[in-house]
Amino acid sequence: MVNPLTGDTKSAYKYLLDLIHYSKSNVKAKYQELSEQIKMRMEMGVTEIPDELIQKAEFIMYQVSLGFSK
Repeated sequence: MVNPLTGDTKSAYKYLLDLIHYSKSNVKAKYQELSEQIKMRMEMGVTEIPDELIQKAEFIMYQVSLGFSK
């Protein structure tokens, strides 16, 4: 999740849409929720991603790395 860490909301959103397409089970729902939050910020013109969303993205990626994406 490099894009959220750099504050690039458009790239982060596109990346999350790809992850939604390729992910399974509960991780897919987490990616969808996160992408909706980022999309809402983009629509409002907010370019900065808050720390709470970055931490959420990092936690999801951590779960995937541990194999909880099935």
